[in-house]
Amino acid sequence: MKNLIFTVYTILLFGLIPEGSSAQVVQTPVKVTITRETGGTMSIPRWKAFMHPQNHNLLWLGLGNWGATGDQLMYSTDSGSTWNSTGIMISSNYSSDYHTSLAGDASGNIYTVSPDGGNIEFTRIEYPGRTTDDAGPNQVIHSTGDNPRANVMVQPGNNRVWVFTRQGEVASENVRYEYTDNGGSTWHEGTADPTGFNNVRIGSMPYVNGNPALVVLYINSTMGYKYYLWNGTAFEEKPDAQIYAGDVNNDRAFTHNVLQGNYFHLVFGFGNNLYHYWKPYNNGTGSWNHSVVDNSPYTSGIDWETTSSAHGDKLYLFYRKQIAADAASAEIIMRVWSQTEQSWSAPQTVSIHPENTTNRHPNTAMQVPSGCDYIPVFWYSDLGSSDYQVYCAKIMVGPTDAPDSPGESKLPGIFELHQNRPNPFNPETTIAFSLPERTEISLDIFDILGRHVKTLADQTLAVGEHSFTWTGTDSRGNRVGSGVYFYRLKTETYTSTKRMVLLK
Repeated sequence: MKNLIFTVYTILLFGLIPEGSSAQVVQTPVKVTITRETGGTMSIPRWKAFMHPQNHNLLWLGLGNWGATGDQLMYSTDSGSTWNSTGIMISSNYSSDYHTSLAGDASGNIYTVSPDGGNIEFTRIEYPGRTTDDAGPNQVIHSTGDNPRANVMVQPGNNRVWVFTRQGEVASENVRYEYTDNGGSTWHEGTADPTGFNNVRIGSMPYVNGNPALVVLYINSTMGYKYYLWNGTAFEEKPDAQIYAGDVNNDRAFTHNVLQGNYFHLVFGFGNNLYHYWKPYNNGTGSWNHSVVDNSPYTSGIDWETTSSAHGDKLYLFYRKQIAADAASAEIIMRVWSQTEQSWSAPQTVSIHPENTTNRHPNTAMQVPSGCDYIPVFWYSDLGSSDYQVYCAKIMVGPTDAPDSPGESKLPGIFELHQNRPNPFNPETTIAFSLPERTEISLDIFDILGRHVKTLADQTLAVGEHSFTWTGTDSRGNRVGSGVYFYRLKTETYTSTKRMVLLK
């Protein structure tokens, strides 16, 4: 029993999992901030997080925080391990609420939209996005007079910023688009959804060749879920536009995403089930595949709060699930879809901090760059006060080889620990990594129990690519046995761990 406890402890400490385990590595969550907005729908279906495309240590989170003078845009410079104590102001009158939506471009600039009375307010935050001085003037880009909502996305390749708006129960305002090619100086607008339906929910994402796709849920209608794809001049209804035909009542919890620019995924809650619909583009033709992801007698409809992140050929799905009748039992659950295998991993709890209770409203970055080795996830956790604690956990993954979507490029000049080659290996293997600056580093080997085996490097290195060879020996020069080992690169601002296998 003591060995088992020690193994679990070292897994949590080092972010490691045994060979052959289907579980993902979930690092212990850290607290980001306290928010005064206790009913914030961080999902449904607006993304709130953004990761810098080249420097994956830089991470931002936009959140609803009524009345707070600064904690509306939080940032981390160490991959989410720590967060700034004072956030950035992104609303002109402290009105940033849970309908805030956030996206970023290839240079690290951030764009947010949020409702302000009858207006949709747009804000551009220039990189590095550290203080309120980095935020440009707040612009009203759409005005309806009564509770509008919006989400924002950036089109890869040309950095065109799109904003999609709606106003409940007003058909003429559903669904409209605005886009800008110059950071908000001038805008173009039009109607994206020609149905004229009076009660919708909307989401958007880059789809085929990076073109924006609009996802529309028709509330209390048999039209269910449909999508519309930009064809260069207008939003077009393809033959496969009808994703799900059926009345889901007011169960408006859903997330959507695209894998490798071609595979469309929609996950939504309806009744006590969480459903998954997906298909390849296939020129807009063909039938949708579908299945039930999860079910619970204690979770229903809108309480299936969902969000998702795309990384290579995998979709990381996060959702709220109530485990028992008591709302305090609600956890944030993760399942991972492999497009290659066309299957889901087993469900796994990510809200594992001892303080996490009554967990709600998960959110993440829509797409994580292929070279990144972690997926961030955020959620609210109620400690029994009038405030919510916002937590962040890192899901440790391996970098992929292929770009996630059109327009993404993997540029040099970032911290990156590469997979060892060869792997598995015998008798030796090479471990390589990239440094964007001159810095002190340590490169260490650990065994499956987290015990230190050997230090390969402990020195100051220059900017550039570096590699070290491990010959399968410990610090005394003795040969180690076959099995799973881990190597960890650590600098002042970056830590990454990967797995390797020694075979004899």
